[in-house]
Amino acid sequence: MLIYCQTISYINWEDYMRHLFKTILVFFTLIAFTNTTKAEVTYSCWNCMMLGIDGEGNPEGARVDYNNNGGVNLSVTQYPYGDYLQALQLNMISGTSDDLMAFQVGSMISEYAEYLEDLTPYCEKEWGANWKDKFLAVGIDQTTVDGRLVALPQVMSAAGALWYNQTIFDKYNLSVPTNWEEWISVSNTLRENGEIGFMHGAKDSWVNYDLFIGIANELDPGVIYEAEAGEAAWTHDSLVKAMTLWGEMFTNGIMQDGALGNSQYPDTHQAFTSGKAAMMTMGTWNNFSTFTNEGLKGSKDSYGFSEDFKYGITGLPDMNGDGKHGRLFASPDVSIGMSASSNNKDEAWKALKVIIEDLQSTYAKDLWVPALNGVPFDMSDATSDFAKAALEYELGMVENAYGKREFIYAEIKTALGDALQSVAVGDMSPLQAMEMVEEASQSVKR
Repeated sequence: MLIYCQTISYINWEDYMRHLFKTILVFFTLIAFTNTTKAEVTYSCWNCMMLGIDGEGNPEGARVDYNNNGGVNLSVTQYPYGDYLQALQLNMISGTSDDLMAFQVGSMISEYAEYLEDLTPYCEKEWGANWKDKFLAVGIDQTTVDGRLVALPQVMSAAGALWYNQTIFDKYNLSVPTNWEEWISVSNTLRENGEIGFMHGAKDSWVNYDLFIGIANELDPGVIYEAEAGEAAWTHDSLVKAMTLWGEMFTNGIMQDGALGNSQYPDTHQAFTSGKAAMMTMGTWNNFSTFTNEGLKGSKDSYGFSEDFKYGITGLPDMNGDGKHGRLFASPDVSIGMSASSNNKDEAWKALKVIIEDLQSTYAKDLWVPALNGVPFDMSDATSDFAKAALEYELGMVENAYGKREFIYAEIKTALGDALQSVAVGDMSPLQAMEMVEEASQSVKR
């Protein structure tokens, strides 16, 4: 018969419980640390849309709503634009970028697309198979590179608009120009009365692109995009005509004297907003500073004026003889992508979802054009009924917008900028200038 013997050791229960308690404490500390680490999402940007923390540690405007919408812990680093470009180049290529980064569509986002996560699976999981229906199509089209959704539009901006000061027009019993001939006539009438008619910051390439795209699309919609894609020549008749009209603006009285020495910000914006210029071209991002009481107060304080003006917005005057003003063209003002090298993608998506979807009504308060369908402007702080009517008209133009603001290829963008300057100063004919752009276009690998 086998006898099994079991030796029983007596346990010191006090030591055992102390050890168990320490083990549990360490375990939950590790869990808490892990969760805290996961919840920290980093975001770098140049236009952070008030998502940061001010110098005193207080959340800025949109950050308050972000926090109230359950956004995960978000660390925001804001750069001056030039510094941001340098940081983006260094960090994206080295794989050390933040979890989320802001982008302009066009050449910037195309350059870094390979380093960005495809957000399509995240969108499908969050919003279903028809997720694209939530967004303005023109926005999603421009954040998609080679079939991959590499960013989501935060807010939209539309350009190609003619802003006007109705108060000045009323003073001289003038009407806002509806065609090219009227634009020349009105501008010269104002000039004869000591006023600046149309003011333009021709020193700045970005607003020159905006004006040229607007003219080109008014003459022959879409040809400029076909040329960028290599499907049409930059020497196309309508594009040469657009460059011709651009050049004539410096000699026919439309453009103010010294335009090539003026910047759009602050020179043109200040002159227009303070009533020293009757017209300018600008986009929908100008809404806040002119159409809201809060924004206009800031403009008055910054520019030193007190008058209340009636500002309006319409399309560029008719130049192709169809009797209709030009259409706006739109792009995401800011789009946000997720780094493919991020180790925090699930939490980064949670933050991105709140920024993109839940804060649209916040952006609408500042009269940004929403990136999502069905989000109206919040006009509760509009300066007047005239301002509300202008905003309603603007929304109609945005819904009818055609084309995009940003060019994909840096080579074409640079050549066009040089061409516009050369024609403005008379160093090149319009045809010569467009031949130069076509040469750059042919060098692009598409």
